Amino acid sequence: MAGVIALFAIVGIMVGGIILMTAYGQEEQIQKGKSIIGYSIIGLIFVILSYVIVSFVQTIIYDIDIYNNAVNMDSSISPDLQNQDTVLDQPDGTVPQNPIDQNLNGEYYS
Repeated sequence: MAGVIALFAIVGIMVGGIILMTAYGQEEQIQKGKSIIGYSIIGLIFVILSYVIVSFVQTIIYDIDIYNNAVNMDSSISPDLQNQDTVLDQPDGTVPQNPIDQNLNGEYYS
């Protein structure tokens, strides 16, 4: 939608320029062309600013939405998986060592 309005503003600038070029010194036509160009530029500035503001607000809302989804996803995880320490703990209470830290004999590096 903003692109269409920006297109109208650019067409307005072109029409104002054509009116200025064909004014042949008539003060009324010169003023008319200048006012069309001025209002078209003001309209183009409003379109650009509105696009920037909407994009900024949308980014803020989208970031909040992502955060809320992450919180909702955490609450849907089963209680056993919410605390990774309890998942990694063995029944005797020790944390298993990383198998990558083993040497070829199966002993863990210290």
